[in-house]
Amino acid sequence: MVTTIVQTKEPVAETVVGTVYLVKPEDLVKLVDELGDIKLKLERAKPLIARVAVIEKAIRQHIDAATASDKDEVVYGETWEIKVGKKPWVRKIVDKLKALTLLTQDVALEKVTIPLAVLDDYLTPDERDQVLSKTRDGTRPLKISKR
Repeated sequence: MVTTIVQTKEPVAETVVGTVYLVKPEDLVKLVDELGDIKLKLERAKPLIARVAVIEKAIRQHIDAATASDKDEVVYGETWEIKVGKKPWVRKIVDKLKALTLLTQDVALEKVTIPLAVLDDYLTPDERDQVLSKTRDGTRPLKISKR
């Protein structure tokens, strides 16, 4: 199958994540190389990103131990300052059966989701075939490598 790539100023498709514009083949070559360069920079930055996570965790642990969770705080360094916000509210359903009975059946069937892993864990393959569909859809993976 041959795909013709054309340049257009008008969108050719609307997707869940944005608008698709097609490009000329020579522009696609540039995009591939740009993506490779960016991925390489991101790979080299992994140790810094990991260090940021460690530092943020240490700061949060100190703040959580030293202050109330419902107050904003400011922590000062010599050069920088960090504004630490209040802990967010977390809501949990404490009575699932009651919540389901309070919803109408139509709303419950439309809005309540069942994770696919639950079906995989608790249904036989024949039972899964009765309630699931499987199609090729979604975003195709890209794997970039040096030529």
